[in-house]
Amino acid sequence: MVEQEFLATGETAVVLTRVRARARATGRELDFPILQTITVKDGRIIEVRPFYWDTMAIAEACAMPRAVG
Repeated sequence: MVEQEFLATGETAVVLTRVRARARATGRELDFPILQTITVKDGRIIEVRPFYWDTMAIAEACAMPRAVG
């Protein structure tokens, strides 16, 4: 996680994160934003809900190439 921005009000926080990673399956590098809503109750995180911008790019980077034949 390279950069993060937080906005919190009450029990809900919104976190915008820029992620840089390398997929183990293919070795391809990824650089993408992710937005998460985080719900806190009684001082504990009870829910994290991620939202990805380009799920196809993430799936393609992590997929192993199919064998021909």
